[in-house]
Amino acid sequence: QPAPVGQQQGQQKAQQQLAQEVDLSTGGAAWSYGQSAAPSTSPHAAWYKALHGSWIGNSGTWPSGMTEFSLKFTVGAPDRASFELPYSVDNELKSAMLNGKALDIGKSAGFSELGGSMVIKAPQGAGLFANGENILHVQILNAGDSSSRLGFYASGMLKISGAAGQAGGADGGRGVVGGGAGGQPAPVGQQQGQQKAQQQLAQEVDLSTGG
Repeated sequence: QPAPVGQQQGQQKAQQQLAQEVDLSTGGAAWSYGQSAAPSTSPHAAWYKALHGSWIGNSGTWPSGMTEFSLKFTVGAPDRASFELPYSVDNELKSAMLNGKALDIGKSAGFSELGGSMVIKAPQGAGLFANGENILHVQILNAGDSSSRLGFYASGMLKISGAAGQAGGADGGRGVVGGGAGGQPAPVGQQQGQQKAQQQLAQEVDLSTGG
């Protein structure tokens, strides 16, 4: 049977507030290279063909040695935050750190595939996330003694489980479940609808490069 009107309204309101997504991709958001925006690049012919987002770096030439890219994003419920970022890289991802804490990066396996052993993981409940601004740093090695192409591509979502989380990017986007008008408790039917939607929905924030 159809849910009561109050419950339907509560579900709709919770869905609108929970299903917020904030674009944190390079090319459209805050991936950085030093004090400048990280450069997006068209993929080399041998690189994985990104279906969402784009590579960052340079498919032509880039100085040899270590390069660091970074990404800032905000979280309002750090105890419920998590992400997994499948990636592809040319030459090698050497490390990833979230707020100065090392993350599991798997093992670099080249630039023609996405994911597999190549996943950056920040699990929920591991004390990795901060309340407010968070900074993700990745270090890419461009091997050899001379300049050559360098690229990094990642695709994934920051997830905030439950209802009370807030997540946002440079535009301040966030998702919050609140009560009724004027700060008053929501009607019972609306509360039930919110609770049901909270169980079904997890907030997601796009962390893809170029997405």
